[in-house]
Amino acid sequence: MKTDGGGWTVRNHRIHLLTKLNSYKLRFDMEDFKGVHKYVSYSAFSVGSENSGYVLNVEGYKGTAGDSLKYHNGRKFTTKDKDNDSRKSGNCAVIMKGACWHGSCYHSNLNGIYMKNVNNDKSMNWYHFNNNYMSLKIRGSCNVIKPSDCEDWYNEGYRRNRVYKIYPDGKTGFDVYCDMKTDGGGLTVSRCSVRLIKEKGLTEKRISIEHGRNTNMDLVKDQKNIGWEMIESIF
Repeated sequence: MKTDGGGWTVRNHRIHLLTKLNSYKLRFDMEDFKGVHKYVSYSAFSVGSENSGYVLNVEGYKGTAGDSLKYHNGRKFTTKDKDNDSRKSGNCAVIMKGACWHGSCYHSNLNGIYMKNVNNDKSMNWYHFNNNYMSLKIRGSCNVIKPSDCEDWYNEGYRRNRVYKIYPDGKTGFDVYCDMKTDGGGLTVSRCSVRLIKEKGLTEKRISIEHGRNTNMDLVKDQKNIGWEMIESIF
């Protein structure tokens, strides 16, 4: 806890654990010193483990400030004493006065120095706000996503066939397989099938093809749910 990397390690580890246990949305509200307000939001946000370098994962951008976080997506976290950036010479956290998921170096300097109404690349800024490095007031927030079914996940912008967690009662989470490709996407497969998928070692592609061919898609349209008997018949 006595070095720059120490403090950030604790923070990032906590974020990693939180985003591993649940699915989160990420939002930043920002304002310049002329009173102009803009925002960005991401439908999915997570931070990887320490072994991954606390890699950033974001997707599903919406907003008015421009996607300055896209450049940082998939990058490791760099601090003054842990240089994970792609810059050939120097450490971006030292040069830009802020730890971040730097490349060479940034499009958003969320941990930069708080400055008032200056165009300075060491300030807290979001480049695409006005396509410059003007200092901003930025406030971030994270919210847990608790979709009730796969259709909710689909509406949040998720398009990959895989296992998702749903909350039918808004409290208790269950792992289910979601088909985001067949019949417009957002189809909820029985959570019992998750065990079968793992035991059979079936690929996502085969699951999608098989369940589209062998199940009653009219029933799926009506109920957005494929029952256990129907899943079992696939195999």
